[in-house]
Amino acid sequence: MDYLGQLIEEKCRGKLWQPVKASQSGPAFSHLFFANDLILFAKVDGVNCAAISDVLDTFCSIYGQTVSETKSRVYLSPNVDRDTRESLCDILGFASMTYLGKYLGFLLKQSGSFSHDYNFILDGVKQKLSGWKANLLSLAGCEVLIQSSLAAIPSYIIQCSYLLGRVLDDLDRVNRNFL
Repeated sequence: MDYLGQLIEEKCRGKLWQPVKASQSGPAFSHLFFANDLILFAKVDGVNCAAISDVLDTFCSIYGQTVSETKSRVYLSPNVDRDTRESLCDILGFASMTYLGKYLGFLLKQSGSFSHDYNFILDGVKQKLSGWKANLLSLAGCEVLIQSSLAAIPSYIIQCSYLLGRVLDDLDRVNRNFL
């Protein structure tokens, strides 16, 4: 992966790959490696897509690897028109996607936030509480179970996301019903 990073940085230095900036004064970034996952960032144009394709082809030919086309996707800004989207996906050889989904359990959101996007937290709390029989526990036991499930399940997501009031209200309702 270190060599792949060097190939990417070489293309960036040669101005064949334009990295993305999160803000005007922020640092530019072109790639993110985590374990065996790779996320590439570039401005939307044919030159950048050709550079990405070239880097991946070079890396794969040297190390005898192949990129899984079924696991790889291209996410382009919603502002990119359909014809451009298709031509860039053809250059890269990957299908386009409109929804980012989750990565390491975190919801990758583009714009807007909808309460149904966080239903998996509510489902996790419901599943945890459904395995217990409230009538067999003391009131203190129920409270401890509720506090532990309410604290443990959503805490990972809360580290990076702001939960909507409706989601928090639904969590409270499920826990009150169990109590």
